[in-house]
Amino acid sequence: MSRLDFNLNDVPDLVNATPGEHDLAIESVEVKDRNNSPGNLVIHLRLKVVDEENTFPIYHYLCLPDGSDNDDNFLRSLKAFCIAFNTPLENPDPDDWNGLTGRALTFVAIDDTYGDRASVKKFIV
Repeated sequence: MSRLDFNLNDVPDLVNATPGEHDLAIESVEVKDRNNSPGNLVIHLRLKVVDEENTFPIYHYLCLPDGSDNDDNFLRSLKAFCIAFNTPLENPDPDDWNGLTGRALTFVAIDDTYGDRASVKKFIV
């Protein structure tokens, strides 16, 4: 095999987004069962930080109502997301969300097990 013509010293490392307000773009959306809760659904979002280069993606979960006391909070979170990303509030369709952009307040969550990571604190509406 021949040598590769790359200087890997020039490849920037990925970093967490700086805490604060950021424009985010939806890279992928998946509706799936919540961990350890078959039948209880969650929307799994992979978000790209648009206004900073070389940042790790941000993963965010929107829980869907499951008949629990948390249903109103789940719906409030979904509503804030839909407003921030300019999606319909009636019958929102996650299949239409790829590529949409919105704004959110982010922070860095400290995690000794998996490493610190940027997270969404709240969507800006």
